Amino acid sequence: PPEPPLPPDTRVLLARGPFTVAGETAVLREHRIDVLVTKDSGGAATAAKLTAARDLALPVVVVRRPPPPEGVPVVPDVPGVLERLGLGGHPDCAPGLGGR
Repeated sequence: PPEPPLPPDTRVLLARGPFTVAGETAVLREHRIDVLVTKDSGGAATAAKLTAARDLALPVVVVRRPPPPEGVPVVPDVPGVLERLGLGGHPDCAPGLGGR
């Protein structure tokens, strides 16, 4: 959650997905949202929210992630992590196991 102080009349909604377009549309309508501000999570988790906002013709602001600190390696997915750790071909790291 965001740290206080928050602007007056601010309401923070915390929930866990998966989310549906119908559910997100209902939340946007119920809370009379007139602008959607969301983070760029890099995944499909925000797809329903973005679709609902588009269907309701709401403006959307996407906050990008800051770049990683200099020298910090970045990989796109779990196979990239395993490869980076030298475990890409390790027999105990079969797809779906997530590690040893």
